[in-house]
Amino acid sequence: MAGVLFPVVTASAANLNVPLACEPQVLDLLGKIDAPLEWRRIPSPTQSQSELFIFESAAEDPRVHLRLVTRQAETQIEKSIESVGGGGSESVLSYHFATAKKCVPEIAVSARSNSHKSQDVATGSFTENDLESALKKSREAKTTLLFYIWSPHMVLSIDGVTEIAKLAQAKNYQLVVLAEPLSQSESVLRLQRQKKWPATYARRLRAEGLINQNALIHFPALLVVQRGQFVGHVRPGYDEPQRLEKYLAKVTGANVEK
Repeated sequence: MAGVLFPVVTASAANLNVPLACEPQVLDLLGKIDAPLEWRRIPSPTQSQSELFIFESAAEDPRVHLRLVTRQAETQIEKSIESVGGGGSESVLSYHFATAKKCVPEIAVSARSNSHKSQDVATGSFTENDLESALKKSREAKTTLLFYIWSPHMVLSIDGVTEIAKLAQAKNYQLVVLAEPLSQSESVLRLQRQKKWPATYARRLRAEGLINQNALIHFPALLVVQRGQFVGHVRPGYDEPQRLEKYLAKVTGANVEK
């Protein structure tokens, strides 16, 4: 699968390859808390925040996770520790650096229960294994498979769910509808119930293979697979049903009435 959009990077940590506010102080802290050398860049919450960079890393202890967020004049590091026994609750130690405050860190301790693991328990998730299974099914059955990614914060992406479901049914396409990975389970589930969508439409995207195909470039995003292989490029943004039908006919090589 082509083009890794959010790669693993080795962070000694200047190798994060992004502007890092308060860099000397941040690197010093990372050394003191024995931060791992590898970080994974993840998408910012909205595409409008192109100046926002987010990285996550896991420590040797599987209950410990680190998160680094940097933009323009500030950087924040969070070290979260899952509670013994699980349940989704975490203790969080955060360090906030700002150039306006001469990069002297503000330290805070808090607790939270909305880790992505507990969110996924509520909605379900679509993993790399799920992706491989879907591609295999498309390949063996010689079918067209559509991946549609929506966001509870993007109105047109919500409207498009029902529309693409109708089109997929009419054209006998396989369809996988997924919620974007940073969405809150409450918002996703509320819409799924209001719209009376299948429960699978609330699953959140966790498959790196789709992320590597630029599935997070905008919401909605559409990816097309034929016989187990991605065709064309990701199609970001909303299409009215007639325009969408023509696009799918073109990319799949099918005929469509004008």
